[in-house]
Amino acid sequence: MLKILLLSVPLGLAIPTLHAQQKTTHHMTITIYEDFDLGGHSELIETHEDGTQTIRKIRWAAPRNLKNQVIHEDSVMLALTPYFNTGWEVSASTETVQSGSSEYITRFFLRKE
Repeated sequence: MLKILLLSVPLGLAIPTLHAQQKTTHHMTITIYEDFDLGGHSELIETHEDGTQTIRKIRWAAPRNLKNQVIHEDSVMLALTPYFNTGWEVSASTETVQSGSSEYITRFFLRKE
């Protein structure tokens, strides 16, 4: 009985400490919008947990086509590198291509603990 009592006291003291160590997970969505009609334009849209958005224009090293796909992927990685450097990681991603148009929408769902 004494052993059980001696083991339960440290465990009881450790529970608040364990609860305090729970990590908070933050989420953010990065949307890359690309439109290649008549010269085209691209934007990077940050959507934060509180719903606020930041939009900035981005320029690619080369137009998006099969020949330049490797260069385009390098450009996307360069656009995402600042997020990775601050602890964000990709939890999922999607891409939508508008049928009959030259609009591409790529979303990266990021999380950070």
